[in-house]
Amino acid sequence: SAETAVALVDLDRRFTAYMRQHGIDTMLVRPDFYLYGAVAEAGEVNRLVDELAADLARHGVRLAAAREREAVAG
Repeated sequence: SAETAVALVDLDRRFTAYMRQHGIDTMLVRPDFYLYGAVAEAGEVNRLVDELAADLARHGVRLAAAREREAVAG
């Protein structure tokens, strides 16, 4: 099954001006609201996610591929 991208809308306009000022198309914000990283073009998102996965792995966090998640979910 293909994974679907989800677009979020900045309803409060807290990020939009910052993103425009810095030439950001997409940014990855951690759950604690720290900015992990950003890219200027949507085509760079996979690289950013790969960097996050590598950082997590360096800190001992194991990630499952989509197939593995589906198998575990049943």
